[in-house]
Order: sequence, then structure tokens, then C-alpha cells
Amino acid sequence: MATGFGRTGTLFALERTAAAPDIVCLSKGINSGYLPLGATVFHRRIYDAFASVPTHIEHLSTQNANPLACAAGLATLDTIEKEGPLPRVNELGDLLAQELAEALQEHKNFLEIRGKGLMRGVALVQSRVSKAPLSPEQTLWIVQKLKQRGLLVYPFYTLPLTAGFHLLPPFITTEQEIARMVQLIRQVMDRTVF
Repeated sequence: MATGFGRTGTLFALERTAAAPDIVCLSKGINSGYLPLGATVFHRRIYDAFASVPTHIEHLSTQNANPLACAAGLATLDTIEKEGPLPRVNELGDLLAQELAEALQEHKNFLEIRGKGLMRGVALVQSRVSKAPLSPEQTLWIVQKLKQRGLLVYPFYTLPLTAGFHLLPPFITTEQEIARMVQLIRQVMDRTVF
């Protein structure tokens, strides 16, 4: 559910790349995560290859064609199409990234802001010189302090490469809420130096 449709400011994150996939697997975000629903979309040439031989792709599931899940998926796509939130997602995401970078730029453990749209990550390091990531324990300590102040973030750590936390605010986030998020992060980080 982390990415969902439009989370990165485009319907699919791959639209921000030169990727031309043959197969795209969709799940969770297809109906805003309300009910189990997934789909696999094939390039026409793959479909034609299967259609040209007497076989099919066997796919069984206890959730096949659940009408409620499908209705939620259609409603999600309809809302994205009619209300057009993606430009606003990009605008708010850029604001969040800029405000976070400014608030944390002098902090010893801050490396950079990553991501697109309203899917942003705050990369944290032991020092900017070594660029060695924080330990999982240090990262979780910061995540817990943010939670205690009312801000839910999602930790990440793939040692020895990276560590930090993700912010995944809803599409209806306001500028004031972004300012509050940044304020809380700065308060926690100002009291935390590893």
C-alpha cells in the first residue's frame, strides 16, 4: 500500500522512468487498500502469445472477482480521473521535501530527502563524512519518538547501504499539516544526535 495509485505524483512510479514493462502487477492501491484486490496487466504481445496456443494462465484465488473489491477499485480510479489529485500530490510532495531539507540541513545525522510526490524518505547517517547509515535500533528510536508525538512514519534500513524513515501522508494533506510534520520531525531530531 506504500505506493498506491498516484502516491509518487504519477499514476505509476514507473512513469517517472524510461521503463517500458511487459507485465505490471497491481495490488492494494488499486482500491486504496480497502479490500483485497490485485491485477496483472500484460503487454498485448504477451496476451497474443497465450491466445495463439490452446492454453491459459491458471490463476485461482479465494477473492476472485469480488464485486465489492472491484467496485472500490473502479471508484478509486474514477476519483483519480475526475478529481485529478496528482498535480497537488506533486506540489505537496515538493513542499514536504523542501521544508524537511531546510529543517534538517544542519543536523549531523541527516543525509538527504528521497522520493517523489507524497512518498518521501529521510535518509539518516552516523555522520555525513562516513555516510554509514544509522543502526536499526537508532532508526527505530527516532520512529518511536515521532510516534509518541503523534506522527506515524515507516522505518527503513538495509545495512550497510541505508537507513531512515518514510513519510506517506494522504493526498488530502494540507500545507499546515506538512508544516506540523516538519516541526515534529525537527523537534525530535534536535533532541537526537547519534
